[in-house]
Amino acid sequence: MLRSILVPGWGHAAIGSHTRGGFYFGFQAATTYTFLRTRARLSEVRARVAHQEILI
Repeated sequence: MLRSILVPGWGHAAIGSHTRGGFYFGFQAATTYTFLRTRARLSEVRARVAHQEILI
């Protein structure tokens, strides 16, 4: 269980379930990427709104 906490899917891969481990790792990587991309886009929008408020 400790392996899965450190790297999602590592515990499954360690017991020979490579497909399941790869799926969990890929799913977590995609989720993390989407979260970080959304945060970056939200920061850009907030900066634009703040800039527009200064102009008004």
